[in-house]
Amino acid sequence: MVNGVSVVVSTYNGGSQLVEVLSCIEHQVFTGNLELIVVDNNSSPETAKIIEIEINKLTISARRVKEKKQGLLFARIKGLYEARYDVVLMVDDDNFLSKNYVAEVFQAFQKDDTLGLVGGVGIARFETEKPWWFDHYQSSFAVGPQLKYHSLYGAGLGIRKNVYLSILENPNIEHVLVGRTGKTLLSGEDSEINFWFKLSGWKVRALDSISFEHLMKEDRMNLEFLHRLYHGFGMTRVFTRPYLDYLSNKANVIPPPSILGPLHIKRLSYLEHTLQNLKREENTIDGQDLNSLSKSLKLSNLYGEIEMIQKINWSYRKTLLTIQKNCLALHNV
Repeated sequence: MVNGVSVVVSTYNGGSQLVEVLSCIEHQVFTGNLELIVVDNNSSPETAKIIEIEINKLTISARRVKEKKQGLLFARIKGLYEARYDVVLMVDDDNFLSKNYVAEVFQAFQKDDTLGLVGGVGIARFETEKPWWFDHYQSSFAVGPQLKYHSLYGAGLGIRKNVYLSILENPNIEHVLVGRTGKTLLSGEDSEINFWFKLSGWKVRALDSISFEHLMKEDRMNLEFLHRLYHGFGMTRVFTRPYLDYLSNKANVIPPPSILGPLHIKRLSYLEHTLQNLKREENTIDGQDLNSLSKSLKLSNLYGEIEMIQKINWSYRKTLLTIQKNCLALHNV
């Protein structure tokens, strides 16, 4: 493995904003080995043309590769396998890195051989006026200081390549969460990676000394999108909770399923009734009232969790067993 940093930019129709994203990488204050890999995840011909034009302008080593399997996780994994260097930095197509980002990530790994993942601080860049509710829910958009004891954002995530590859190539490990594909806002693939590293005994650290601007697009800065996001978080929690249970349980055992599954017909009927009530209540907000919004988002979150439980039904036990297998395989490495 060669010392250096491979920056992987995954994009699906990133368009003209990629110009600045790539420029921020080119102008990093870093004297070590650096390469840029742009993973085109089925972008339009227009975006593909922008990528090629901008790559040819760069003074650093850069190339474009394609990943046909749709989804950010698959694009990132493609970039990981393409990377030449031992540190891989994942950058989304709406992230603008501070000039010291690459150098600080590289130094963090150099100074601590037990460090597996490193992240920075997200700073919101708005296309339009900041919503009245944003500061209270910024972490949902990968903005603000990172959660130091739970999970780092996938945006701006530094990864020790050989560790992640060893996990991906372990035949006993299976992805449960693959992130957003298409219109669904099911997330959690970043959390699963964090869990995998922690279970393997590697440290996960957030650095306050580095930051990236995260573009907040106008079509996402509304309550409808925020509710959809929290609905997705609820769906994701069905899968992330067992990992948290394992990590927090001194016996390192996932508790057996209770009311969550497998579900019986009577429970399904009850859940269907509950879902209908949640649909009526979740968007009830009185003006710019944070208390009303908090209640509404909790309902959206619960709605998503119940809907996912209902959706997977009898396969819930199988999913739990897969997570249990992942945890045991990683914990015993």
